[in-house]
Amino acid sequence: MSITSAEFKEVLLYPVQDKQWFVKLCLQVGLMFLLCFFLVGIPFLTGYMVRCTQKGINKDNTLPDWNEWGLFWKLGWKIIGVSLVFSLPAVLLIIFFIALVVLIIILNLSGLVSESAYVIIGLSGMMVYFVMLVYSLAMMFLQPAYLAAVAAGKSFRDCIAIKKMLWPYIKANAITILVGLAILYLIGIIAMLGMFVFFVGIFLTYGYYIAAGGYTYGLIYRQSTVKF
Repeated sequence: MSITSAEFKEVLLYPVQDKQWFVKLCLQVGLMFLLCFFLVGIPFLTGYMVRCTQKGINKDNTLPDWNEWGLFWKLGWKIIGVSLVFSLPAVLLIIFFIALVVLIIILNLSGLVSESAYVIIGLSGMMVYFVMLVYSLAMMFLQPAYLAAVAAGKSFRDCIAIKKMLWPYIKANAITILVGLAILYLIGIIAMLGMFVFFVGIFLTYGYYIAAGGYTYGLIYRQSTVKF
């Protein structure tokens, strides 16, 4: 299965279906966005997106309410924790590359290696770039899977279980996830156009992107033949 035109319309209209959409979307997400400058808003904002995913799973066209901030906080930290686990290999690779560069520079300044050692840095940099590219592509498919797992209420351990939980889901929904990612890209363009063309500001456009994006992940899970 893939996302139909009716479901695509459902995603695009979701952020403005709620009767109080302006207050719930613009003001609430805008406040969380401002709090992100103090870092404390990040868990709230990510948790808000997970709640929108839950709305998509249940085909609920209402936006998360003001009294759900505690739930945003809890879900947000869970997503952040899962994301950090999956980001760890990339972080370690970058740290290794930086350490290699620093070591070669120190050895070169000490006269222990020739300048040809910088060729090693160049080749290593190319290798790191290639690995990071492949890793980024893999994360594009992993994110919809583990976000849906969190939204479905699975444990932290299950949310990071690639072989047991995430891979079967990705395998069953690869085409749908690709279409969903294309929709997210389009939503991002719409949000940017709204900010510059209509000058409505980032509080509306970013909120729209968060809500529609989260709902898209929920829609993918809703029509999936593999459930968590």
